[in-house]
Amino acid sequence: MPATAPQPFKVDVVWRGDALARAQARPETSRFAAIFAALERHGVVAEPAVWTEDLAGEVRIQLLAADGVLVWVNPVAENTGEDRRALDAVLREVAAAGTLASAHPDVIDRMGTKEVLYRTREMGWGSETHLYESLDALAAEFPGRVAEGPRVLKRSRGNGGIGLWKVERAAGLDVLVQEARDKNLRTMPPAPSAGR
Repeated sequence: MPATAPQPFKVDVVWRGDALARAQARPETSRFAAIFAALERHGVVAEPAVWTEDLAGEVRIQLLAADGVLVWVNPVAENTGEDRRALDAVLREVAAAGTLASAHPDVIDRMGTKEVLYRTREMGWGSETHLYESLDALAAEFPGRVAEGPRVLKRSRGNGGIGLWKVERAAGLDVLVQEARDKNLRTMPPAPSAGR
């Protein structure tokens, strides 16, 4: 009996959309066309897997049939407040069934999206980075640091500039604050009151 040829590795590329985007998704017309092309050059079969909570069951079935999943879904969707809880539950199930999930939600949770900048600050790409583990720590430590020069504050979760502020000294004890996504400057005290 002749040996059967091994099946090519199959990867689903996941991004957020709606039912129409899912129905119309094509590798060559997606914003991930270069990724699809690179995978194809390496003999990997890649398919779009547009994620929408409304079709979670359908996407789940698709992902369970894949060898690997590449996920390009932000933790918080811009302007809609959507998050990845439902998708992360599906990804955990898919990974438990043996499919490689990149990146696994548990890895993302352990890294603490922005906290990884603090944990790796001593590596070649690191910089002067501080971690405020509580509101009291922020109130106690941040005013002295911003007095030394402009600082960037990042909350633990966020993407696309959500939860990212440039802070610099203003007149007196106040600071100027500018959110990355917004060009308006606000003047405010350098840190919230401790204990609030």
